[in-house]
Amino acid sequence: WRGSGEPGEARQILIIANPTAGGFNAGILEEIADKLRSGGHHVHIQLTQRAGEIGATCAGPSLKADVVVIAGGDGSINEAITGFGEHPAPPALAVVPFGTANVLAQELKLPFKPQKIAEMIMADRRKPLHYGLANGHPFVLMASAGVDAEVVHAIPLDLKRRFGKLAYVLTALKIAFSGRKGSDIE
Repeated sequence: WRGSGEPGEARQILIIANPTAGGFNAGILEEIADKLRSGGHHVHIQLTQRAGEIGATCAGPSLKADVVVIAGGDGSINEAITGFGEHPAPPALAVVPFGTANVLAQELKLPFKPQKIAEMIMADRRKPLHYGLANGHPFVLMASAGVDAEVVHAIPLDLKRRFGKLAYVLTALKIAFSGRKGSDIE
């Protein structure tokens, strides 16, 4: 935190939400924001409108937040971490687990209930997050190559939204039985 960093101190909190993430729920964001505001914090919610916006916001030197809360999936979190790598003094990162699976939130055993998420932010409870680099890009969970990368790259967004995790299996089967590369799948 900037300032004294003591729990209970008023902080500038920016919630960046990806409204296209699976499980996106504006009501959950408002519930978290209301709880943080009732704790005396200054909260702003920013809904992304384009790919790359999270990274650009997190990298921007004009970012004045003490805490950036990413409400999205693993891709949104990765984008924030990429942006923080370019920021001169990155703020703390918190996560509202939306997304198809949000493996990171599950691995870190982060809360999924709005009240618990807000309490964790207000209490300044942290967990270490280490990242690796692949081809100069940070990643926090895994890097993939071969068929796995092909499936992730080829999965249609509308299929992912409709079927969630099952969309990965369907796309993998389509690639396997088509004999084509995933980039050739329509």
